[in-house]
Amino acid sequence: LPEANFTEEMPVPLTPLPDKLTSMTQMLAGIGTPIRVVVGEGDYAAGRTLAELGVRGRTGATILGITHDGVAIPAPSKLERLAVGDILVLVGTTESVEAARELLKGG
Repeated sequence: LPEANFTEEMPVPLTPLPDKLTSMTQMLAGIGTPIRVVVGEGDYAAGRTLAELGVRGRTGATILGITHDGVAIPAPSKLERLAVGDILVLVGTTESVEAARELLKGG
């Protein structure tokens, strides 16, 4: 190409990309503020699948995602088995999230 056809490189400001959770909650307006809950030693949820827990049906809260051993699992399957140290992201009304916390901790 002749030099006259060259284009000048321009710096593009890079803004940090939002995390997946932020993106998801912005796309689903009205689902509430995401609350993180860590599965602790001795918690009812430890060792159980999401199907066994039935969080949404029993409390109305939704589990948006799980972090297991540092790996994010967005929109987890009902077959996902929870382990001590897993981080769950819950959304819903204040009451439903509190009921989900109680279920996860004590059954």
